[in-house]
Amino acid sequence: MIRVLHNFGGKVTSDKRVLPGVYEEDAPELHGAGEYMIANGHAERLSLGERIVKAVQDVIVPDKADEFVTFAVEEDADERPVKKGRK
Repeated sequence: MIRVLHNFGGKVTSDKRVLPGVYEEDAPELHGAGEYMIANGHAERLSLGERIVKAVQDVIVPDKADEFVTFAVEEDADERPVKKGRK
């Protein structure tokens, strides 16, 4: 996946515009210019972590987002390591 950084177009895309956003590398919206845009600073390849986040965002339907709950696991006070003094 690549992130197009700004509105791009010209001879490389047959004067068709590519809007900023995240695309699969072979997406038809890139008009075959993905590698060119990366090589010339108009786009960047996403890291694995960014690709995972994008995939999750695509799955969560915006009007259902409030149904997803974020939670944290808290340690039980009795299970925490106890600092021992010197003997």
